[in-house]
Amino acid sequence: MLRMGLNQVERTMKNRGFQRVNAKFTIPNFIKWRNEEACTSQGIIGFERLQSCITTLAKKGGYEYVYYVKYSKFDSKEEIEVFLTSNFTGNKVHKIIYKSGVPATSGNSPKAVYLRNIKVYDFWKKINQKYGNPDDKNNVTWGLGGNKPFLKAATGYLLLEDPMFVEMDYTRMSREDQRFIHSDYYNF
Repeated sequence: MLRMGLNQVERTMKNRGFQRVNAKFTIPNFIKWRNEEACTSQGIIGFERLQSCITTLAKKGGYEYVYYVKYSKFDSKEEIEVFLTSNFTGNKVHKIIYKSGVPATSGNSPKAVYLRNIKVYDFWKKINQKYGNPDDKNNVTWGLGGNKPFLKAATGYLLLEDPMFVEMDYTRMSREDQRFIHSDYYNF
């Protein structure tokens, strides 16, 4: 679900038989730049050493966070990609992508075509049972659109996203960045 924490996502995915395949960490750019300035002022040179110093300072400050995690269920050929916000909004889920091997079933024999059609029918049947009819039938989208949370579907693919939550994350990062600006740019 959207706005879940990483620990909740891990438990849920494990209970559903998914395994964590990949995770990526990042640091907000303004924190990287601030830490780069602090590291170079300490006399640290060289790309690897500088990056190590930047990451160490970010970890100490609690600014490094998981922004992407990928889970797979190998027996059913399903994948779920989870995107998270920064620590400024609690490192919560803002986007989930589900991919299934349904449309990739190979073969042109009558049996293969029949099995593929059954899987596609079953996929859409379960989508309709769980979410009902889409609000926008042309784009197969549930939700009001704009900056509000929405669900978008295609055969073997689901996208659940909350753009407003990402905007809130950027706003909080911007406010934090403004607190640390030390120079006066304008003298009105």
